[in-house]
Amino acid sequence: MKGRFTGLLFLAIMFVNLCICTCANADSRFIIRNIISDKSGSLIAITGSGNQNSEIKISRLNSPDRLIVDVSNSMLIGQKKSLNINNTSIKTLRIAQFSTNPDIVRLVLTADSADSLKKIKVSRSKNIILLGLNELKTARASENPLYKDREDIKPHEETISQDLNRIEPITINADHSGISQDLSPSDKESILKSLQDRIDHNIVLKVVRNSENRVIISGTGILSITEPILLENPRRLVFDIPDGIVSSEDLLIPVSLKNGDVIRLGQFDTNTVRVVIETKDPEKYKTLISPDMQSLIISPEKEISFEEFPDSDSKGRIQDIKIIKKDSLTTYMLLTAEKPFIHDIKRVTSPENKLILELFNLKRPSKELIVNLEDTGQFHGIHFEHLENFAHGSKWTFLLNKTTKVESKLSLDGRMLEIALKDVIPVAVCKPKTRGKIVIDAGHGGQEPGAVKADIYEKDITIKMAHKVKEYLQDAGYKVVMTREADENVSLKQRTDITNAENPNVFVSIHVNSSESPNLTGLETYYYTSQSKELAKSVHTKLINYVNSKDNGIRTARFYVIRNTEVPAILVETGYMSNNAERADIITENRINLTAKAITDGIINYLKSK
Repeated sequence: MKGRFTGLLFLAIMFVNLCICTCANADSRFIIRNIISDKSGSLIAITGSGNQNSEIKISRLNSPDRLIVDVSNSMLIGQKKSLNINNTSIKTLRIAQFSTNPDIVRLVLTADSADSLKKIKVSRSKNIILLGLNELKTARASENPLYKDREDIKPHEETISQDLNRIEPITINADHSGISQDLSPSDKESILKSLQDRIDHNIVLKVVRNSENRVIISGTGILSITEPILLENPRRLVFDIPDGIVSSEDLLIPVSLKNGDVIRLGQFDTNTVRVVIETKDPEKYKTLISPDMQSLIISPEKEISFEEFPDSDSKGRIQDIKIIKKDSLTTYMLLTAEKPFIHDIKRVTSPENKLILELFNLKRPSKELIVNLEDTGQFHGIHFEHLENFAHGSKWTFLLNKTTKVESKLSLDGRMLEIALKDVIPVAVCKPKTRGKIVIDAGHGGQEPGAVKADIYEKDITIKMAHKVKEYLQDAGYKVVMTREADENVSLKQRTDITNAENPNVFVSIHVNSSESPNLTGLETYYYTSQSKELAKSVHTKLINYVNSKDNGIRTARFYVIRNTEVPAILVETGYMSNNAERADIITENRINLTAKAITDGIINYLKSK
């Protein structure tokens, strides 16, 4: 606690430097400048300067349960303030200039019960009034969004201010002696109002520096960013730091990297700092927010380093994953880790909608944590990969609906990440998951290669897709039977015999199409019996949502494997080998993974509807 308190005092002193300098001995009032809380949610500090002997009066009220702290002979810089406390027993905390004749600042802390109020201890240490909340239960997640989607930035909106005219220091009086005792109450209120815009921000940026071809932006408060947007002419990546302000015009000087790219900041408006990365290759850049939420690193992905971050050498694992379905439109993911998160999160909309979360110091979770995760209208499972160049890292991919908006928050101790997935239009209400058995049939094999184009065999593509579907289904808790596990001969009759003997919930055969016309592309799903129609609809809907290819629709056909099975059965044509462009896409890992994920989610959604 002593280390945290020392850090708290340092932050308070730094913030005071931003505000207007007043001479303490020139005013008999206690000038209150800021109210802040430590990360653990156990301490609140009210900081200021001037008269250290102003009287503190404490009272408690009920209905609702409140603690009232009145500081006599004091002035508040910035009028009303409120603070989100990392403590579940504290509902709200507000501070305001209660009166100006006499000068009284009032702090109102609303708690969940009278017992909670009794545990709060109020003390004073020179220019800091302390509220100790040690015995109260701390909360987990920060109220401030760390990352959130936003609407596209229009090109004409990207112009950013290169001056701080609206936030220039304000001279209170000629001799800078502070707030004069001779000012009338209305004059004091006018001064307070003029100062409010300058200091009431989530983050005050104080440092921008170039370090080994990456840029570090740091400040005081809680830093967050919006979804980066790609703009053209010139090519650049743009994102905002909402509710932020720069402390000096010096921070607006463009930073040139060794690779020739330029990073610049601008005060877009009084509450928004805009960051622009001028580069020919915007996709290569990562944005990492520090675990204490006060620093941001912008770096090419091949040159990432976070030595400047606190807990930069912390390595661990994910301890818990929770999927919470709030309603038909909203799902929350809560990730808890052994160590504070060092991560990059971004939304990708092309060629498919997905969220990519890269954890640089946390390995992928155990299968026990992910096998029972419930699919919802917004959460469709997770795909994991190794994070290149980071032995203790992991890459997580979440496929998203086109209508889903993303927002993330980090707990104040940096160990819990909350990701909110919110649809902007209603989605179907999901029923509880029904686990079962699925037969997956990789088309062709052995001496029967299927379609062959440019030395690429259909049988090789289908087995890769089938194994991916098997992996995804097993991760979701389903039993999977493959009609072939490798490049082997399996007759059509053998495939249906296996299926009928296993008596699964569904049968899915995976193929790649071909045509004499090289212009044909697209996705097709076939069924034969009426009991298979809903399965075909469910899988095909996911295919056209996840895979960037033409929708050729759902069709009926007399294919042997779907005509002779006794359970709902479909055959999926995942694209055209005969089209050069689509063939080149089909063989990529990304297309294979997306196709497999679409088939998986379509199967699961169908089973959940039964």
